[in-house]
Amino acid sequence: MNKIRIGTRGSELALYQANKTLKALNSLGFEGEIVVIKTSGDKIKNKPLIQFGGKGLFVKEIQESLLNRTIDIAVHSLKDYPIENPDELTLGSILEREDVRDAIVLKRENQLKCLSENSKVGTGSFRRKYQLKLLKPNWEILPLRGNVGTRIRKVEEGKYDAVILASAGLKRLKKEENIKGYFEVSEMVPAVGQGAIAIEAKKDNHEVLEILKKIESGKARKEIDAERNFLRRLGGSCTTPLGVNATIKGDTIKICAYLSSFDNDKWIKDEIEGNLEDAIELSNKLFESFAIKGARGLVQN
Repeated sequence: MNKIRIGTRGSELALYQANKTLKALNSLGFEGEIVVIKTSGDKIKNKPLIQFGGKGLFVKEIQESLLNRTIDIAVHSLKDYPIENPDELTLGSILEREDVRDAIVLKRENQLKCLSENSKVGTGSFRRKYQLKLLKPNWEILPLRGNVGTRIRKVEEGKYDAVILASAGLKRLKKEENIKGYFEVSEMVPAVGQGAIAIEAKKDNHEVLEILKKIESGKARKEIDAERNFLRRLGGSCTTPLGVNATIKGDTIKICAYLSSFDNDKWIKDEIEGNLEDAIELSNKLFESFAIKGARGLVQN
């Protein structure tokens, strides 16, 4: 191929991810061109995405460009990448994963001790909101929208005492100075695919798919496959109050999951650990334990 056209959103983080993909392709001797596409999710700025279809709104127009062959590959934050996608498309590659934890973001000059029992904390995620209520029941949890820079600015301006963001995005954008603490996976289970970059392509574009295999992280792929298998079995979406995280250490994989009803009336949390070669089977077993506890009913409520 003369030049691989890379479709992406135009946010600072999305462009970082597209440029990371471009550098990986360059390292193999391929040229690339970044094509910025404005998505429905980018146009809806001040209202909860759940009212309009959830995080899938961040991929719809980019996928249409893939189908129309105006781009060759699409780069997404994997946690925004739906389970159900057009039949003609496939997840061709997953790049090396960043820190999966959620981070506590404060003003640069503040420390965690500045947070009181009644702090105003922002998040746009039901998954984070409901787990925060378990950890910090007296915090006032407020809705939050905007890109990483906008959310940090709202803290600096004093509109929130703190906001909760994925540490991966903060680290990729060199904004670690605002990170004042982390929630470990055992405290706040991350979103499916958090910290990973998805590269999508057409199933019939065999040349591109062969190239994408060469830049994939095998470890990240195995972790993501286990997480997305759980999500697929559950039948949830990107807006479901769900956290699933798979972590590989050596030949062992540990999978943690958390699920709440949409009204936070009921919740389930559990984990499983075993041999890496049994990753999908372990994911199935963890889901089955959730199903016995009424998981499908929580998704439907």
